[in-house]
Amino acid sequence: MSDQFVLLVAVAVLFVPGALVLVAAKAVSPAALLGVAPLLSIGLISVSAFVGQVFGVNYGWAVAVLVGLSTAAAAVQLIRERPVISRPTLPQLAGLAVALLGVAVAARSWLRGIGGLDTPPQTHDPITHTMITAFIARTGEAGPGAVQATDLLSGEPVRYYPAAFHSFAALLTHVSSDPVVALNAATVVICAVAGPLGIFAAASRIEAGPTAPAFAGLAALFSAMLFRPAVELSHDAGILAFAVGLALLPGFTVCVLDLAGPRQVGRLLVLALAALALLTEHPSVLFVAALSGVLVGGCLAATASGRLWLRAHAPALGLAGAVTIVLAAPWLLAGSALRSQVTGFPLSLQPDAVGDVLERIALFAYGPGFDVELGPFSDRGWDLYHLIFAVLFWIGFAGCLVDRRLRPLAVLWGAWAGLYLIWASGGAGAPVVKQIAGVFYSSANRLFDLPWIVAPVIAALGLGSLALHAARILRSRWQLAARVRPAPVVALAVALAAVLYAAGPGATYAEANQLAVANRWSDPIAIRVSAQDRAAFEYLASVRDEVGRVLNSANDGSTYLYVYTGLPVVNVYPVGNTETQYGIYLMQYFNRIDDSEQVRCLVRRWDITHVFVSRSAPLISNIGSPGDWTGPPGQFRYAPGLADLDDVASVTEVFGNDDASVYRIDPEVARTADLDACSESPSVAPSP
Repeated sequence: MSDQFVLLVAVAVLFVPGALVLVAAKAVSPAALLGVAPLLSIGLISVSAFVGQVFGVNYGWAVAVLVGLSTAAAAVQLIRERPVISRPTLPQLAGLAVALLGVAVAARSWLRGIGGLDTPPQTHDPITHTMITAFIARTGEAGPGAVQATDLLSGEPVRYYPAAFHSFAALLTHVSSDPVVALNAATVVICAVAGPLGIFAAASRIEAGPTAPAFAGLAALFSAMLFRPAVELSHDAGILAFAVGLALLPGFTVCVLDLAGPRQVGRLLVLALAALALLTEHPSVLFVAALSGVLVGGCLAATASGRLWLRAHAPALGLAGAVTIVLAAPWLLAGSALRSQVTGFPLSLQPDAVGDVLERIALFAYGPGFDVELGPFSDRGWDLYHLIFAVLFWIGFAGCLVDRRLRPLAVLWGAWAGLYLIWASGGAGAPVVKQIAGVFYSSANRLFDLPWIVAPVIAALGLGSLALHAARILRSRWQLAARVRPAPVVALAVALAAVLYAAGPGATYAEANQLAVANRWSDPIAIRVSAQDRAAFEYLASVRDEVGRVLNSANDGSTYLYVYTGLPVVNVYPVGNTETQYGIYLMQYFNRIDDSEQVRCLVRRWDITHVFVSRSAPLISNIGSPGDWTGPPGQFRYAPGLADLDDVASVTEVFGNDDASVYRIDPEVARTADLDACSESPSVAPSP
């Protein structure tokens, strides 16, 4: 199938089921169709995964049944009550056109950077995501008790991972048959299509003035060209699940504003479904939504009109929250065991001077993880900024402060920016700051990206507020201006400004995004899986009947063996995980198999028949490795137990090239090893 066809199907899968739910709930509006429909589609996918797990059916069939029921309910609703479609205004058309320009720019950056949907990502986190996608596609299991399997052969034990994104991608494997193509397509349509459209929808609902849609489109365009959050999270840290969750987050704003009305039970169920979607995309994204809601609610409580809105909507929001907890119970229970691992993740941070952090925030810096060799910035070092956007943002920020209705946006941005300022400048251990940061793995990438979500909306709507003030002044002073309708004129002016921005500074930002994506896909600066590795995979697939489990070091991209062939590898995390501690032990000591009864026992117990070794693996941080087995804090590349296997008598190289080797373990090991010589979970310690 062509990439274009796969992307078209991906857009349909992401938008159509949610749109059907909106029709059935009598909650159709342009903003909801653009911003809320993707969330509801993800919510349906998550519910289908749980239903499939409960009834023991393939999750894809559960999706088909629920979408079919939604289609029937939507059809009944359309027959009973035909919606009235109002004629769009010029500002609405202009805003939509600008938003679609943003979608086109973002999609161009992502697709050119990826270089073809079949290009495998080279960052360890997206590699893990392709593996989860492949597991769901191969097994049909996507429920909270099934993902992520740490043993790919048995499917157990399960280390919970929020898999809504992967479940969506797995559906696309029915079109592409390739988990890599499916994952890349899912990434593009969420980050480059749903993301900007969600910003447009949210901005158009936050501000309801006659010119608001045009400026909402400008917000979408701004967001499409910013490095953070989506491109940065994929580039600097490979945090893809969090990135796609943040891309869907603005749509939740539309959901709250449109659906949280009194005495609207059907709509409240839809709101709860949207919240479930955020939770199953990544729990910390729902936390962002909840804490942001508390901050905005505090701002509303300070004004009479805000208190009136809260009194009218708070009961409905509370009920929706209760329904969400009930719906989310299976995922909350499955993920509860990981709470301490997330909040207690080791902190690796050298505090910066307050002035440096303020500069980074105020000028919208790319950040130290940004590769300085990227084309247009190659001669500037790492201190790179979105300078033109920063100027527009601060003008818009002033506009939000002037406009009482937009002040909560400024407060929200200030709160998230302030959190990062305190955390990065030496206050990481401060009360409240430490607890909030812990939800985000105490990760600088995640914390710094949070204010960027609302920044495009502040810039655009603040500029819109100032433009309306200027238009009123002109109308009051100039007789000619009084005869001119300001909304169409302002809308056309915004559309023209948007084109100029996209062709000027925006083009530079978009080029940087494209090159950043290419650094992890089509033109990687660190290679985990190469053509030579793929050749080794093909060899193993050709002798599939002889293969049990394949011992590997996941840092070298060897999990792609499972993605492409379905053959199970032992280690699925770069530094291993406690659920398969035997894999860590073997990464440490496998090359002692000739003399170690414990190694021979583990090989027999886990039916390990082959070993895959790649000679290309990047340096990664070893902070948080189980039992600190990788040694003192520093960097990790190769598993010591897989070194020098040519000198080990119990293994024989059966395939080799310049980058990869496959070794076959002597079958005599499996016949003669003492099964009493090892436990299923051998203890690990720092490597000597």
